[in-house]
Amino acid sequence: MLYVTITAQFNAIHRLFNPFLCEAENNSIYGGCNKFYDHGHNYKLDMTVKEMGDPKTSYVFDLKLLDQIFQTYITSKVDHKRLNF
Repeated sequence: MLYVTITAQFNAIHRLFNPFLCEAENNSIYGGCNKFYDHGHNYKLDMTVKEMGDPKTSYVFDLKLLDQIFQTYITSKVDHKRLNF
């Protein structure tokens, strides 16, 4: 079995809070992550593909296609986005 891992880095913002708690309780529990105007983080996400490998080429997966899939279905949905829903 062969493995190929690609890494994506992205930036996103979020706010941790519970709407059923008062501001003081939210601050006590979530601290700086409870800022009203959100705050950001830099994220790093690894995706690994496990495969037998093509006997002719020894490729596990086409890296250009893997990068395109990663960008289309993951990175484009979270990069510079607000993660709260």
